[in-house]
Amino acid sequence: MWSMRNLFTLLVLLFVAFVLALFLVQNHSRTSDLSLDLVFVAWHLARPIPVAVLALGSLIVGFLLGYVSGYRKRGALERKIASKSAPSFDQKNAWS
Repeated sequence: MWSMRNLFTLLVLLFVAFVLALFLVQNHSRTSDLSLDLVFVAWHLARPIPVAVLALGSLIVGFLLGYVSGYRKRGALERKIASKSAPSFDQKNAWS
């Protein structure tokens, strides 16, 4: 059964996917020259990179960083919950 929260999440994800697909279709032929100029060194790519590739690469890196960060936080939270729910040993009442 679809709850309102699940339905809303699905609609938001479909909207974001639609906007992303539209962006990729409209910008498939555009390119960008990339360079990094620091004080002591400068880099410049030999060929321009398509904007769609840059957008998809940024999206993938963002999802990976978010997944890794969430995975670490989830592990810390699970350890915290496990330590609080573990039975404690009370020395005073050990033999009573």
